[in-house]
Amino acid sequence: MHYRNKNKSIVYRVCHVWLEGSWCAVADMTKSLNATHISKPRAWKIEEFLDHIHREQMIHDESIELPIEITMSDDQLRMKGRAKWLDKRDQKMDLISSLTSDEIIRKYLYGYGIAPEIKELCEKTLIVRSAYYSALNRFITMGQTRNALLPFKLRHCGNNYKVFSDTDSPVSKRGRGGNNNENSLSKSRGITLLDKDRISTLLNEYMRIFGRPTIRSLVDYYNACYQMVEIQSSDPSKPSVYREPLPEEERLSERQIEYHIRKIIGVETVLRRRVGEITYAKDYSQKPGSARDGVVGPTHRYEIDSTTINVYVISPYTGETLLSIGRPTVYIVVDVWTTLYAGVYISLTGTKQSAFAEALYNAMMPKVPFAARFGIEIEDHQWPAHHRPLQLVMDNGTENSPKFTESVLRAGSNIETGSWTPAYRGDCKSIVERALGSLTPNVNRLPGSVTPDTAKEAEHPANGAMFTLDDLYRSLIREMLGANSTKNRIKSRDFDMAAHGTGSNPNDQFIFGLERRMNGGYPIETEEQMKQVRWSVLPEERARVTENCVLFRGLRYHHPYAEEQNWYTTASRNGRFDIMVRVTQSSTDCIFYRTDEGQILSFVLQDIDEQYMNQHWDIVIDQLENEKQTIHENKIKKANVRAKNMAEDADTIRRAKASMRKSPDRTKGIPRDVKDQKSLHAEINQRVNDAETVKQLSDGGIALDPTTEMNINSIEEAYNNYEQ
Repeated sequence: MHYRNKNKSIVYRVCHVWLEGSWCAVADMTKSLNATHISKPRAWKIEEFLDHIHREQMIHDESIELPIEITMSDDQLRMKGRAKWLDKRDQKMDLISSLTSDEIIRKYLYGYGIAPEIKELCEKTLIVRSAYYSALNRFITMGQTRNALLPFKLRHCGNNYKVFSDTDSPVSKRGRGGNNNENSLSKSRGITLLDKDRISTLLNEYMRIFGRPTIRSLVDYYNACYQMVEIQSSDPSKPSVYREPLPEEERLSERQIEYHIRKIIGVETVLRRRVGEITYAKDYSQKPGSARDGVVGPTHRYEIDSTTINVYVISPYTGETLLSIGRPTVYIVVDVWTTLYAGVYISLTGTKQSAFAEALYNAMMPKVPFAARFGIEIEDHQWPAHHRPLQLVMDNGTENSPKFTESVLRAGSNIETGSWTPAYRGDCKSIVERALGSLTPNVNRLPGSVTPDTAKEAEHPANGAMFTLDDLYRSLIREMLGANSTKNRIKSRDFDMAAHGTGSNPNDQFIFGLERRMNGGYPIETEEQMKQVRWSVLPEERARVTENCVLFRGLRYHHPYAEEQNWYTTASRNGRFDIMVRVTQSSTDCIFYRTDEGQILSFVLQDIDEQYMNQHWDIVIDQLENEKQTIHENKIKKANVRAKNMAEDADTIRRAKASMRKSPDRTKGIPRDVKDQKSLHAEINQRVNDAETVKQLSDGGIALDPTTEMNINSIEEAYNNYEQ
């Protein structure tokens, strides 16, 4: 027990009690903790000691403790570099081991002493009596354990090292070089307060001149600034003033400088200044805790992110010619609680609001029809994510602008909270970052991929691309299905999961957590729910009503509602007009329009544009651009053909005019013999055609009926009649 007065100037420790004799031994800890040799505890009658405590108004204080090392195990002490302490402790313990029995300690504290026992030990070991008394007093005062004999005061070794202000004072160097450093090869001087002041300002000076410091560069800068001397040259062949290093005994060694830079400035500070606060916080700072902190269960929080993958894809419209159309950007949505892949979208237009909206919509839509669209047959439990999240975490990027995201949250998606990570702090959404990191390497092995080890002399990877956007979707979906069903998350199970034998993969934990933690969540199952979610998350765009269709991005759409409202008639009479629609980038099949009554309608692509059916808008837009070039080339060809035909007609007219034997009749009426000439030439043409038919059949080896044979002379007879 510890007792102290109000200002803690006196602290008593009751270090031994002999109840049978009503005695106790009390040590004055204010002296004992600082003494080299601890005095023998004072023996008190228990009643007298209690009277003394009341008289001096001393209070019982449980907060006063012995040195912490007393409670440490030997392994802990070795880990802290105190192995030599253990040797010293065991030495002293062996010395007094025969004096630590209860009988000897009571005799020493309350009886006539143990002088005969110590005298006998001194004769055997030739060790002075004071060594025994000092060790025994420490043993009794500090709790009567082996660790009571640890040399606690050694922890302060070196703290009283005196540092002088400048080099004019006698500066001794610390280390293992003996007195005045005579046993060391290095003869450099010791550190001074002036040196420490210079080191404390070294970082800011270096940053102003060079920036991006390292420990090595700071050491070099210190040497250049403070350990060089300017010398006036008397040699005309040398510069008038040049610099030389100081003699070794007048400067600090590089190891000394580095040691004090690490101690005064700190490695962490140097790293912060080199990489910047944002990069330091993202890549180097400690991040205790878990991304699941505060997350109740599946669908409570989703994270969304994107990356451009290193795989070139080809257009599906090029036939046997493999035409690369660039590297796509992949958006994924991941559930934080289970790390389940909840949604995916592939965009060819980079990071845009429409791509962000598509990924979010895909995360909430049923996955069975989505996978079936790419020829992958699954059941609902194999990809169970078709629910609205409560929270959404995203990058602070242009595609996730607060204005757009706010409109998504307020438009009926039932997402309660949208939060943005700080700029350049992708580590604040670590779940989706790791998910992208594990997903993209598996995709980057496909044909047309760009890898760090691609040979410089090799063909460009874009020329080896073989996957269309649909092929890439199939590959990504298979990877996600595999990860959702095989990823090992057994350490992420809580007690409830373990008690019910829930599986260790994200699929099993997602299904279990939805029921047990989220009361089923907010599933999207009916067509009406899908329409509502689709309308809430997809971006709004303009479409134009024409005389016979609704035109959007060059494709034609129709719904009976347009005829019921006389849109086409209005457009033909009063001019075309715009309507606001919403569109999914993943399919050209339909666009969505909401009536004034709140009904959401799907305008379907017309058959005339069937070639663009069931395609991604990114692909179709690229194809439409290519078609513009084809249309332009056809216009040029048409103009060339028309010009050529006109030139031929002009030549014919010139030849006809030159061969005329007399000028044509210029009267206003029709010539008198036009009808007769028409009948005559019709007869001639008919006979020529018949003769050609007979000739072709005869050359083909076909025997003709004699009655069908024609007299070739009849043609000449017709011409003669014409001449007459």
